[in-house]
This record gives sequence, structure tokens and C-alpha cells, in this order.
Amino acid sequence: MRKTMKIFFWTFFGISIAVLIAGIGIKWLNIQTSPIAEQGWTITDMFSPLKEKNWSLSAGFNFAWLQPENGYWKVSDMYWYNGADLSPTNLVFDMVANYAILIFSTVSIGIAFISFILFLFSKYNNSNSKQVQVIVNTQPNMSDTKEGYMQQHLNAEKTNSATVEAKTVQTNFGKMMHRIHDEKNSQDYLANLEAKYAEALRKQEEAERLERKKYEDALKNAAQEEERQKIIKLLADSVAKKQQMSTRERARLDGSESIDEPRSQLQKHANRMRSSIDEEHKLYNVNLRDMTKKELIKYMRQVANIN
Repeated sequence: MRKTMKIFFWTFFGISIAVLIAGIGIKWLNIQTSPIAEQGWTITDMFSPLKEKNWSLSAGFNFAWLQPENGYWKVSDMYWYNGADLSPTNLVFDMVANYAILIFSTVSIGIAFISFILFLFSKYNNSNSKQVQVIVNTQPNMSDTKEGYMQQHLNAEKTNSATVEAKTVQTNFGKMMHRIHDEKNSQDYLANLEAKYAEALRKQEEAERLERKKYEDALKNAAQEEERQKIIKLLADSVAKKQQMSTRERARLDGSESIDEPRSQLQKHANRMRSSIDEEHKLYNVNLRDMTKKELIKYMRQVANIN
């Protein structure tokens, strides 16, 4: 409603100003181009609705117009008329200008004023909108493991979610609806990505699963503690090496170049989805700018599983 009232205000305010300027211009031209000027009439006299009834269209057509042979017109029975040839449009235009100023301009400015009042009223209502309480209750995606140092490294590339306590958030209803709309758009965006790159994502998940299984089997088959510690160190070095790589190097490694979508678009939707989880959650405190395209898609899927 506020947008409509704003359009109404500026439209009719503009019409009012335009008609007012046009009416004043017509009157000024009539003073300069008609015998009225010779009688000492000014622009003030032309605005008087009682001056020879120049505001009345019906009175104007009751004037006696005489047409001589030379094609010009003369006005009969007018005390100010000096007998000079003139066009009847001078007086007719003057009456039209009066109608434009007294009726069209006045009505337009009245509608503009009403629109402005309604605009202020709607703004007052919006500023007094009630706040609502939103309960954010995210459930855990999987339980944390407790298998010691080895399992911590095996899960370094997996993010296990923890239970987040219910939190009451005070928010404006309009902002909440906008946030829900953005989150839904991002979820739809993720669904399109999963459908488009289903095979590539499946292969990536399978490769990660096989890599984890390789270390798990090696750890399980290790006969001595020394061998177990060696395997743990190899895994830790592998994780550390990957973390030291630049984003571009990891992108070449995980095949992110096959993703057609701009990385900025992926990060924007990932950031929107992150805003839906609690700030204390481990997935919230991550560096999205340092992620590759595939890592951003993986992150969005993890956040979607939380919600």
C-alpha cells in the first residue's frame, strides 16, 4: 500500500504542478497578445473569477463575436474592448486556463495530499508492527565419535553437528519473512545443483569414503602400536598438507573447475543458509571465502541436513 500511495502522490502532485504552470503560461501569453493589456490588466486581474466572468465557460460562449471580412474577430458589448482585431481564442484560452487552475490543479493537489496522508499512516502502522518470537531448534545430524585421536583425524573432513539448545530470538516479522524467503531460494538453488551434478557429487562422496576406509582398514590391521601411530601420523600429515594448499590448488584437486556456476553465487547461497543455524554451531564459524566450489556445495548440503 505504501508503494501505491507513493506513486499516487508523485503522479497527482506532478499533474497539479504541470497544469498550474500551463494555466499561468496561457494567462501570461493572453495578456501579452490581446487588447486586455491595453486596458491595464495584470496577471492578478486574470486570476479574479469575478473579472467579467472570465472563469465561466458558459458566460464566455454567450459573448457576441463579430467576424469582419478580413478574417479577424471583434468583440461586442465589452467595456474594455478598443475595437482592435483579435482572435476569440484569447478569451477562450483564458477561460480554459481558469478551469485548469481552479479545478484540475486543485483536485490533483487534493488527491496528492490524501495519498501523502495514507502514506504516512501506513508507515506509522509498519513502525508499530509487533515483534514475534522465533524458536530455533536444530537437531543433531549425527552423534560425536569418541574413538580417540585416530577417529578425530578420520573425521577431519566430516563435520559432525552437535545439539543446539532452543533459543528465543526477537526479530521483526518483515525481516523474518525476508530471511525465510532467501533461505528457501537457497535450498531450491542447492536442489538444482544436486540434480545437475548428481554424478560428480556421487563420485566425490565415493572417493572420500574409500579414502577414509583405507585408513580405517590399515588401522584395524595394524598389529603393533608403533604401526598404528605411524598410520595416524600419515593421516595427520595428509590433512595438514591439504589445509596448507591454496583454494586454487584444492579446486584443481577436487575438480571444482567442472562446476559452471560462479563461485560468488555459490558463496552467497552458502552464507544465506549459514544464517539459519545457531552461531554457536561449529558449521557457523567456517571461512566460506577459502572454500572451493565443491566444498561450498558440500557445506550447503551439511547445513541442509541440520535443518
